[in-house]
Amino acid sequence: ALALEFVVGVDEVLFNSFFPKAMHDSVASLKIAPPTPEQQESPMAGYARSFLYLVVQLVIVWSYLNYLQPVLPGFHHDIGWNCKQYLAETMAPYCTLGATDCFPYGPE
Repeated sequence: ALALEFVVGVDEVLFNSFFPKAMHDSVASLKIAPPTPEQQESPMAGYARSFLYLVVQLVIVWSYLNYLQPVLPGFHHDIGWNCKQYLAETMAPYCTLGATDCFPYGPE
């Protein structure tokens, strides 16, 4: 119960400790009003904006990886082709799905 009271009241203690009396009066006189119907946007506009943000972020990441990354200048994604045999040998899983004979002590 004491820990819960600390979690619930810690914001008020911090506010009372660090902000001056003028700020307390300003916050006490604050009134929160819900937006009017003219100020509210349709839900589809919010979805469209979020989708636009997603597309913009994907374009930024794709552009960075393909054109703007400074780590390997002139990188043409050719490592996979040149190292195909090595990657196939070193990255192959020890056991396949459903295999029972790949462990040294047999099935347990």
